[in-house]
Amino acid sequence: MKKLLGAVRTSINAAREKAGAATSGRRRISGIPFILALVMLLGVGMVGVLLFNTRIQDQQRQLDELQASAQRLDYHEAALEQSVDQLGTTDTLGAKAANLGMVPNPNPLVIQMPQGSVNGKPQAADGTAMPGIAVPSTISSATPTYRPASPTPTPTPGAATGTPTASPTEGR
Repeated sequence: MKKLLGAVRTSINAAREKAGAATSGRRRISGIPFILALVMLLGVGMVGVLLFNTRIQDQQRQLDELQASAQRLDYHEAALEQSVDQLGTTDTLGAKAANLGMVPNPNPLVIQMPQGSVNGKPQAADGTAMPGIAVPSTISSATPTYRPASPTPTPTPGAATGTPTASPTEGR
């Protein structure tokens, strides 16, 4: 009986080995395409992440440039508003009027716009009727000008030779 039991065990082990060899070959063959598919999927995913990251970096650079440009424009707008505010003061307007030959009029004519009625009697002014009012003779040349800061210093054409040249931002 021991012999019979030993013979059955050896035949079962031999059958298992045969079956294992046959199935292990199929498993290797069927496992290779699966692994290749996973590697390809991983490669496509990495390329996608790389492209996505590159696109985000480009957009971030564009955003930084646009924000810097917006900040420069905000400074320019503030400088222009300050210039308009200064040019609209009564001293500046009086000086400009005096430069044009205008004088203060003690008898102004007022027109009421909704009704169209005229109040006052117009009279020519000769400039001597109001001696207490000082007429400014010149306009202040201290008006602010906006000059954007350049990120890199630009060489001036006359700097090397020592000859004076006009700057491109003068007169703004």
